Amino acid sequence: MFRTPTLTMDRGAMMWRMRSRKAGLFMSMFLALGCLQLSAFGAHAGDVSKGLRLALVIGNAQYDSAPDLGHARADAMLVAQALGRAGFSVTPLHDGTRKQMEDALAAFQRKLGQQEAEAGLIYYAGHGAQLQGRNYLIPVDAGINEANEADARGIEVGSLLDALRQAKAWVNIVILDTSRNNPFGGTPQGINRGLAPVDPPPGTCIAYSTAPGSVADGGEKAGNGHYAAALAAAIDRPGLSIDQLFKTVRRTVFELSEAQQVPWNTSSIVGDFYFHPP
Repeated sequence: MFRTPTLTMDRGAMMWRMRSRKAGLFMSMFLALGCLQLSAFGAHAGDVSKGLRLALVIGNAQYDSAPDLGHARADAMLVAQALGRAGFSVTPLHDGTRKQMEDALAAFQRKLGQQEAEAGLIYYAGHGAQLQGRNYLIPVDAGINEANEADARGIEVGSLLDALRQAKAWVNIVILDTSRNNPFGGTPQGINRGLAPVDPPPGTCIAYSTAPGSVADGGEKAGNGHYAAALAAAIDRPGLSIDQLFKTVRRTVFELSEAQQVPWNTSSIVGDFYFHPP
């Protein structure tokens, strides 16, 4: 016949068992607290990875006193659509005057700074100019015949960087699709070829449609410039980090332009940012 064994304990064994139970209870409470903390951290991390994404997309094509840019507006629309698919809330501006561009930039900065944002992005397609190492975006109503007029009538790229830095998004991206040559009649003294390289503030990526100091005609593919077409296609590809994305764009434009146009970017972003995660 089977019998249940009779267990006996001496006083020392009983004390050891009580201490073990207390230690086990303490460990359970510690692990539970740790799980709660990890859960809270995970929720926060999830919120950041799916956080607010805002973009200001400007396409200037019809100029009052400079050559029109046939596909700048179409380029801006194409990139805006790709950004929308990547979760960005896009504010478009087409053929912006200086006042409209300034107002749009100020409103974008306010909106971006109202809550913690994962990414703030500004894309500009249109004429640009370099004056004494400073880059300017050219509004459609700017007539620039002398170098000092660029500062008075253009939008300095530094103001874009300042707006993004003050809004304090986790990632800031500025894309300058201004590969065209000097847009003004003649060459105003002091206006330099292409755009100047700019050191990005912390957490910022600055991308150019062609290398600093260089120009290109922009190319065309299905009604869009080579750069905008390559950029939109790369944004749509899942699993490309921001560094991989701009390398892909550079390779594509280099091939499409038969080595005549080499896009450029410089970045101080720490970590990886994905338009579409892997």
